[in-house]
Amino acid sequence: MKLSLTPTVIKIIFLVATSSISLLGQETKIKFFGQPGFEYFYHPKLNTGAPYFRSGPLVLFVTSQLNEKFSVSGEFHAHYMAKTGAEAEIERFYIKYDHSDYLSFRFGKMYTPIGHWNLNYNFGLILQPTITRPFMLQPTHDGGFINTRDVGLQIEGNNISKLRIYYKIFIFNGIGKNGGYLGVPYQLGETPGISAQLGIEPTDGLRISTSAMYQMIQKGLPNQFDQIFNENINTYLLSGSISFLNEEKKFELISEIFHNANQYQSIGTKNFFGSFIYMGYKATDKVVPYLYSEYLKFNYSDPYFQDINVYTGQNYVNSLKSSLGLRYKYSNNVVVKFEGETLNQDNYGFSFGVKTQVAFVF
Repeated sequence: MKLSLTPTVIKIIFLVATSSISLLGQETKIKFFGQPGFEYFYHPKLNTGAPYFRSGPLVLFVTSQLNEKFSVSGEFHAHYMAKTGAEAEIERFYIKYDHSDYLSFRFGKMYTPIGHWNLNYNFGLILQPTITRPFMLQPTHDGGFINTRDVGLQIEGNNISKLRIYYKIFIFNGIGKNGGYLGVPYQLGETPGISAQLGIEPTDGLRISTSAMYQMIQKGLPNQFDQIFNENINTYLLSGSISFLNEEKKFELISEIFHNANQYQSIGTKNFFGSFIYMGYKATDKVVPYLYSEYLKFNYSDPYFQDINVYTGQNYVNSLKSSLGLRYKYSNNVVVKFEGETLNQDNYGFSFGVKTQVAFVF
């Protein structure tokens, strides 16, 4: 869902937010997130450097506990796109019914249950351990290419047995024009998508899960890149995740692996593989040095992935990114991050640079 970022839209958001506090009387929490930064990258092969100041987006996150069973959550994301300028999107907006630990329902727009990162870090980047989201988990307009959020119904449960088993089953609209998030008209296929996750938390902070997703891109309907194919395409995504995040322990870990298969009637199945790993060490309560690496391997004979993303100008090529970072928690409301990064891409070679970010919430 896309809205034009106009003064009127902004006024409406603020009026709705403030009226919800004064009129309804339930427990409502509103948080605003920002993350300005600076980056400089140098490409030796092209002998070019690119310094760039980023204002970052403005993210509004609202939660409200309506009663013991019902709650509502919403995430509003105002950002800038190189192609279309200022934009505003509703990233999440759903109502949740908690029947018990073992059974809950969510209805609306939400993140698809894939791995750990996509479910636990919103677009307010003070919460996540690195400066940017993993490339494959970015929204389409930021270069991503899998369905990270959609509209539908989710059934879920937690803390089942001594292994603390958790599960999520999400039935959703599926990919339409621009992934259903940008542009008009909003077109949907006749076959809904489905995603599921099953995991365990055998000890505090250690979560191990596997996820799967299925969608069908129908003949004659555009995918998230505005491509139209003359045949149905079945898309399958499998992922595995292991994370260890315990406030009482010094070591941090998030590692995920992805396998995406696009199945064509005419040319068979084309596979994509991706993985990333984050490792951090709490040197003090405020300072965390960390390592991050991400690997992407595309099938260049797959017509689904264009050479260049039409929204960002970024290229879909095999790549290896590695970062050495430092995170400093100035307070609960301000976190400063520094990263040195190297990137090696097919056809473009090696580049390196530095990034900084000041992430805050109020």
